[in-house]
Amino acid sequence: MRVTLHNVERDRDGWHITLIAKLEPSLDRDDLKKMEDWEVSFQDDYVFLKNYFDLSEPWEDEPLEEIIKAATLEVEWKLKRL
Repeated sequence: MRVTLHNVERDRDGWHITLIAKLEPSLDRDDLKKMEDWEVSFQDDYVFLKNYFDLSEPWEDEPLEEIIKAATLEVEWKLKRL
């Protein structure tokens, strides 16, 4: 499943990052809703995954591009495990 960046919003202390992926028929929406650390929503045949990355956390103080890359890899990995 290909995961891409949908939206990035700057907050005072971090980033709200939303990723999007096309739903595959084999994925159960209830299982997707249980994804740890991610707010999951659906629209038509797409799943939206939103997370907040707080820049005050030592492991999240990377440049935005690196945070997006790491978040995308994490979501792709989690989706493959479902």
